[in-house]
Amino acid sequence: MNVLGMVAYFCWGIWKARNKYVFDGVKWDARRVAVMACSLFWEFRIASSSSNDCLSPSLAVTRLSPPPFSSSRWLPPGGEGVLKCNVDVSCLASSQVGGGGAVFRDSLDTIVQAVVFSPFPAVSATLAKAICLRKAIIWTGSCLVPQLWFQCDSKVVVQAVIGDAAGPTEIHSLVLDILVVVQKFSFSRLSLVRRNGNEVVHVITKLSRDFLHQDVALVHIPKDILDLAAKDCMSC
Repeated sequence: MNVLGMVAYFCWGIWKARNKYVFDGVKWDARRVAVMACSLFWEFRIASSSSNDCLSPSLAVTRLSPPPFSSSRWLPPGGEGVLKCNVDVSCLASSQVGGGGAVFRDSLDTIVQAVVFSPFPAVSATLAKAICLRKAIIWTGSCLVPQLWFQCDSKVVVQAVIGDAAGPTEIHSLVLDILVVVQKFSFSRLSLVRRNGNEVVHVITKLSRDFLHQDVALVHIPKDILDLAAKDCMSC
C-alpha cells in the first residue's frame, strides 16, 4: 500500500509539474517534484490514519515511559534474543557531511556488533540522523535476530517515523522509505533516547572519518568504547 500510494503521488506530481511548465512557463526540477510528492503523501497518511495505522505491522513502535531511577542512561533491552541498536551521527556543519554509526547490545550489555557508516552528504543534523537510522535498519536485514529495539536521540526523527508528527520536509522521503524497508523484517520497537544514553555510539561515529568509502563492522572494538559501555552497565 505504501509503494502504490507513493507511485500515485509521484504520477500526480509529474502531471502537476508538466502543467506548471506548459501553462506558466515554470520548470520544476526532479528533486522538487519528489519532495512535493513525498510531503503530500505523508500528510495524507497522517490525516487519514491513526499513528499506529500509519506504520508497517512489522514495526511495533511504542513510546516508552522514562524509568524512575534514570531516564538519561542506556538501559538493557531485556528478554532473551532481543538486541538494542543505538544510532547516532557526527556532523561537520562547515562541510555539510555526516558520518554515522550503530551499536548492537544485548540484555547483558555485551556489544554484539558495532558498525561505522562512511561519511554522507547531510545539510542538517536531523537529515543525517534519519539517513543513519535507515542505514542501520537496512544493515540489520542480514541479522537473524527475532526482535530489535532501535533508539535514536533525535525527537524529530522518532516522532516522524512513529507518526506523532510529520517532521520537516527534508526527511519525508526517508521516513517513507524506512516504513517500506521494515516490512521485510521483524523489528519490535523504536524509541527516543536522551543524548546521555547514546554516548557509546556517538564515540563510534567519530571513526567514520577513517572509513571514507564503505560501511564497516568493527572487528576489534576500541578499549575506550568497551570501557564506556561497561560504565553504562554499572550505572543501570
